[in-house]
Amino acid sequence: MSKLNYLYLGLGSNLGDKLNNIHLAYCLIQKKIGVICRKSFVYKTPPWGFDSEEYFFNSVILVKSNLTANDVLAKIKWIEARLGRETSYTIGYSSRMIDIDILDFNNDVNET
Repeated sequence: MSKLNYLYLGLGSNLGDKLNNIHLAYCLIQKKIGVICRKSFVYKTPPWGFDSEEYFFNSVILVKSNLTANDVLAKIKWIEARLGRETSYTIGYSSRMIDIDILDFNNDVNET
C-alpha cells in the first residue's frame, strides 16, 4: 500500500474566466492527484513581480494523495496544460490561465 501524503497546493489565475479556471483545476486535482480535504476562500489580489491590468484569483487547498512529489508535479503540469497554460521560457512572472504550485508536501524538502 502506498504512503498517504498531505500536500498544500496554491492555485492562481489572472486570464480568462479566472474563477472558473480555479474550479476546473479543483476538479482535475480531485481526479488526477487526490482528495481535496480543505479549501481556502478564493482571494482577489494584484499581480506581484510584473505589470498587468488583470488581478489574480488565488486559493490554497489541502490534498490527501498516494502519489509521490514528483508524480504530483507531473500531474500538475498536465492539469496546467489542459487548462490552457502555455509554457514560457522567459525569465520572470507573467499572466496565466492557471498556475498551480506545491507549497508543502509532508513538510519535506525536495532539492529538484
